[in-house]
Amino acid sequence: MNRTRYRCCPDSCATTRVAGTPSSSGPKGSRFDSCQAHHSDRWQNPHIGVQYRFSRGARIGNGVITRLAGAGLGPKALHLVTLPSRKTGRAYSTPIVVVESSGGRYWVAVYGDTNTVKNARAAGRLTLSRGRTREDVRVTEIPASQRVPYLRARAALGVSAMVRPYFDVGPQTTDAQFAAIAADHAVFKLESV
Repeated sequence: MNRTRYRCCPDSCATTRVAGTPSSSGPKGSRFDSCQAHHSDRWQNPHIGVQYRFSRGARIGNGVITRLAGAGLGPKALHLVTLPSRKTGRAYSTPIVVVESSGGRYWVAVYGDTNTVKNARAAGRLTLSRGRTREDVRVTEIPASQRVPYLRARAALGVSAMVRPYFDVGPQTTDAQFAAIAADHAVFKLESV
C-alpha cells in the first residue's frame, strides 16, 4: 500500500495517510491539506496559510523596505518599529504598515504572532520612525472581538504578494471572515507617550 506523509510536517510527523484518499480538511495539494486532526499547533489553523519564516527572500525584502522607510520613501503608511528583544535586550527595527482608523493609529500584525509582536507585548512601548521623524509610542493590544474594523482598514491599504500567504484578504472579504482570522492577527493601538 502506497502511503504519503502529510504536507504540513514531512520530516517530523509519523502519521501517514493512504495516497489518493481525500484529506478531511481540503482538497489534495491545497494549503488546507494538512494533518490538523493530530496537530493542535496554531499554525495549522486553516485561516493562516503558512507560518511566517524569516527566509532569505524575507530578509532581502525587509532590508529593502527598512531602507525605504528609514529614508522616508515608499507609501505614507510605511514605518519602522524599533524595540528591544525580550530575550537579549538588543534593539531591532522592523518595517510595518500603520493603519489610521477611528481617529487613531494602529499596527495590524499581518504575519501573525512573530517575535516582533511578542517583543511589543513584552515591552509595552516602541519607537516608531519614518525618515528623520522618530516618536516613542505606547502599544495597547486590541481584543480579538474588536479587531474586524482594523483588519478591514489594513486590507484596504493593499496586500502585497509577500504578505498574501499570511494575510489572504481583499475588498470582498466579509466581516465573518475577518472575525475568523482576528485571533491570529494582533492589532495594537499606537499612542504617543
